[in-house]
Amino acid sequence: MERIVLNIPHSSCKGVLQYGWKEDVMPYVNRMTDWHTDILFNREDPRIKAVVFPLSRFVCDVERLENDEMEKIGQGICYERFGDAKRNVCDRIRQEVYDMRERHISELREALTEGSILIDCHSFPSYISPVEVCIGFNGDWSKPSDKVIEAAMDAFRGLLVGINDPYSNSISPEMPFRYPSVMIELNKGLYMDGDRILPKQMDEIKRRITDFYNRIFNL
Repeated sequence: MERIVLNIPHSSCKGVLQYGWKEDVMPYVNRMTDWHTDILFNREDPRIKAVVFPLSRFVCDVERLENDEMEKIGQGICYERFGDAKRNVCDRIRQEVYDMRERHISELREALTEGSILIDCHSFPSYISPVEVCIGFNGDWSKPSDKVIEAAMDAFRGLLVGINDPYSNSISPEMPFRYPSVMIELNKGLYMDGDRILPKQMDEIKRRITDFYNRIFNL
């Protein structure tokens, strides 16, 4: 592989109250933010390029599609409601949000080259599933090879690994060439106790992720 491209879309909690929400949304923001995935996955390595969205998914969910099915419940690209919280979305905010998504996807496209692998980096709340690491992918042209999936499974050996469980699919912007895309979802309980970071556990997860990267480079 020439390069690992990391998509880190949901690690930030910034911008929520500046883009139409009120304070009542903050408990949901705290629950749904992929805390510290920018630290866990990112590396200072010239072979690795991280594209990190700097604002909360409650400002703009860059992984949603235009006319996404989630629009039906107010959680498309521009969330309008979440639980009991509702958002005041004017035309200006909506346009800014759609422009944000376009810039993020453009950054991913600019980072991808022939020979790249795209890793979609996420975490999920412990109450969702007992699975500790979810490996997700699409069933189309972007499905990673068995060797890539095995590399991920080997790197997280000893943990409870789910394949497309509890989540499936992985972001894969269209390019003039094909490339594999794989999603890694970490159970937050692996490295956090409530809102508190567990430093030793966090270091262990970082070590395993680095092991995964090295296995990919050696394929």
